[in-house]
Amino acid sequence: MTISGAPGISYSLDGDRFTSLDGDLSTPGTQLVVNGTGVHSLDFRGSDGSHGSLAVPIDVSDPTVLVSPTYSFGSVARALCADAGSGIASCSTVPDPLDTSSAGPKTVHVRAVDRVGREFEGDLPYSVTSYSFTGFFSPIANLPTVNIANAGSSVPIKFSLAGFRTFNLFAQGYPASQAMTCGGAVTGSPQPTTLGPEGFTYDPLLDQYKYVWKTDRRWMGTCRQLMVRLQDGTEKRANFRFQ
Repeated sequence: MTISGAPGISYSLDGDRFTSLDGDLSTPGTQLVVNGTGVHSLDFRGSDGSHGSLAVPIDVSDPTVLVSPTYSFGSVARALCADAGSGIASCSTVPDPLDTSSAGPKTVHVRAVDRVGREFEGDLPYSVTSYSFTGFFSPIANLPTVNIANAGSSVPIKFSLAGFRTFNLFAQGYPASQAMTCGGAVTGSPQPTTLGPEGFTYDPLLDQYKYVWKTDRRWMGTCRQLMVRLQDGTEKRANFRFQ
């Protein structure tokens, strides 16, 4: 970049010592060449005592926008705008933050403008992954095993999601259980479970959630299927025979 100045002007570029634009401070139309990508700091002063400063951005490339390929369901995520030359003047994304309320492929519209007016605008893809569900853990045995439980007892439902994902996990109406024959055929519709007095907790040392299911004494001699469905659509089932 070339900067023209009037006679009698001296300058300091990027904090360096002051130097006149012309050797004898008398040549009109003097020029200063500024090189190097980035935002340069130019301080100047005149022989008449005037002085000032300005930022000199030099940029030959468009801004960049970073969107990760994948995000976890329910995470708070944003696109990141950057510019190695003059810096970012504005960065707008729709939606902001990114939509992670459901699993699957998605796009975000981004417009980034740097300080010299260069811009990037476009739609960038990303994907939202489901919870990493592991379980059930003891005392529940997973399918195809049929668990034996006392009707009216409390059954701890233990599982992991690879970290704490808040307690707002379950889809509406879940966990639930439904009547089934002890041969495995479902005969009833899902009914929301009753949370026992031990509640719904998370153990950070074991990385396990525990939801205590209070069963019904009237289920003695029957079989039921437990259904745990999360907001991301993940579903896990276990079968029980009550005695």
